[in-house]
Amino acid sequence: MNIPLRPVSAIFKDRATLIIREMMGKGNKRWSVRELAAVSGTSIGLVSKVLGLLNQLGLIDGGGRGRSGFTSLKSAGRLLEIWTTQYDFSLNKVTSFYSPEETAPKKIISFLKNRGIHHALTLHCGANLLTNYFSGEEYHIYVDAENINVLAEKLSSKIILKRLASGGNIHFIKPYYKASAYCKMRSVKGFNVVSNLQLYLDLYRFVPRGNEHAVYLMEKLGNELYE
Repeated sequence: MNIPLRPVSAIFKDRATLIIREMMGKGNKRWSVRELAAVSGTSIGLVSKVLGLLNQLGLIDGGGRGRSGFTSLKSAGRLLEIWTTQYDFSLNKVTSFYSPEETAPKKIISFLKNRGIHHALTLHCGANLLTNYFSGEEYHIYVDAENINVLAEKLSSKIILKRLASGGNIHFIKPYYKASAYCKMRSVKGFNVVSNLQLYLDLYRFVPRGNEHAVYLMEKLGNELYE
């Protein structure tokens, strides 16, 4: 199927993805526009726009009119397939550091929790808590901090942390999806982790071995991937 770039890219803008994340997580549920706007925290206008674009792509079914009207997603898998052509982890802003301390990741997470700083693991370190698939010692952490360097300075009193231009084993991420990256975040084995869906999206085109891990994650989780 030939997919026009313009409507596709609009569907995968930050706040628009709040809508499709809800739809993908509920399978064949029949949605009203008002209900979808309420659960996604978006406007009726934005929901209507997104549904219109999904309809152009042949990805939704609908019926009824007015308040009795409804829409349902045909295939979360097909929608995800298109999404992976539009999103790449490299769209995020990553600041990298190196710490020689084995306990550094746990100390960092404890610091963020104690300070009430919104954060969540992603990529291999987040997915490994579900799959134990990839052997690596790098930590990628979405963090809601205005200034990463100031955060690093505060952390330096707790651990050895050296700023690097590239490489490193501790990576702080300011998300491209500012509103939706933390959507459906949960606790896994005591760590905040992004949703299964966000893990898949982040891994899919990530090097090294991100695509392998994404495929394995999908095989392991099945429909839970979209939750």
